[in-house]
Amino acid sequence: MKETSRETKIGRISLDLLFKGSKSEAIYPILHCEDGESYRLHIKGNEAADAPLFEHLNGLKVQVSGEADNLRGHWRMLLENLDESVQSEVNEEHPSDPAEESTKDVTPLDPAPKDSQ
Repeated sequence: MKETSRETKIGRISLDLLFKGSKSEAIYPILHCEDGESYRLHIKGNEAADAPLFEHLNGLKVQVSGEADNLRGHWRMLLENLDESVQSEVNEEHPSDPAEESTKDVTPLDPAPKDSQ
């Protein structure tokens, strides 16, 4: 009997080569969570490869909700729908600062004293 639970996790998505050397060897979308866990992502009912559906999310920090199970020793998360199950998070390396945006067109002050000629 496989163990399943409804989960919401935050992490980064990457496209990784898994099951090297087996019939299942392929590129899979993986969620690398902040808590150190990793989940192979699969959209329920999708018979084709999942990786192309996740290419636009590769490298992004996201929040994913789905049904987690431990299938043959590998954690995966089954998603009902890509658009509803995956929400993009703010990229913490380049957060949007409203104060910075409001001063984009302002000419910076020249702190160096001007010499008179």
